[in-house]
Amino acid sequence: MSDSKFLYVHPQDFNEHVCFWKDFLKVTIDFLRSHKIYQYKDLRKKSARAAIEPALWKILETNGKYHLRYYSKETWERTLKEDRLPSKATGSWNSPRAELVFEHVVERAPIIEWMLEDPSNIDIIEDVCVGCIVTKSESKLLPNRYGVDPKNVWKRYLEKKIDVYDRMLDKWHILDGKLV
Repeated sequence: MSDSKFLYVHPQDFNEHVCFWKDFLKVTIDFLRSHKIYQYKDLRKKSARAAIEPALWKILETNGKYHLRYYSKETWERTLKEDRLPSKATGSWNSPRAELVFEHVVERAPIIEWMLEDPSNIDIIEDVCVGCIVTKSESKLLPNRYGVDPKNVWKRYLEKKIDVYDRMLDKWHILDGKLV
């Protein structure tokens, strides 16, 4: 399907990296709950979103911000056309301005709400904290506030028929709006 130079491989320290951020989330959620923060809206009262959101980015950024496992169809086709991955730093092939968006497949706010409601959910955070590189126009199509369903993290993409390529398995993950 593709040139092997584009295949995604987890970095050697991937599991250690994820475990570190899971531990961070556990401590942070315990701290927030000890201060009576049990819902996402409670974070605003304490201006505390910054205490938890960075971990949800860092879990995904082990290979760089724009070198994730999943790419939208438009992003994947452009990668093949350019014969290289977009810049890890800029999310672009040629320009200094980002042409791409690092999307949380399940949005951060619902993930945080999900963890606050039940801190044991952190044990499976890697199942819902999934990233996908999409174009700016595709990002605008994605619906907001879908909640967390560990059995169907891709529902926003399926609804809008945004096809997704899996660089690790070297095959389409979503094609024609259906999971493959």
